Amino acid sequence: MDGASKGQSFRFITLPLIKPMLITTLSLNCIGSLKFFDLIYNMTQGGPNHRTDVLATHLYTQGFKYYKYGYASAISIILLILCLFTTFLISKCIKVETYES
Repeated sequence: MDGASKGQSFRFITLPLIKPMLITTLSLNCIGSLKFFDLIYNMTQGGPNHRTDVLATHLYTQGFKYYKYGYASAISIILLILCLFTTFLISKCIKVETYES
């Protein structure tokens, strides 16, 4: 700590200590953005010519408006795979070292 600048103390002390919380926060935010449904559906319901459709609203319209349950479940499996891949990618990009006392 002696002689370290603020940038060095953040890089070598603070950042390694908050990495597990950073991974959790990034994972939950990415998964939440993939499943974003309520605001888009309430505001535009897909918008003119489905311009504001995301995967979750497309899943809903195919399953409950057009009664294509198999297609909607396939979309949900793709959404699950995207969520798992995103979480895996974040955990691989940010490596956490374990410290034993």
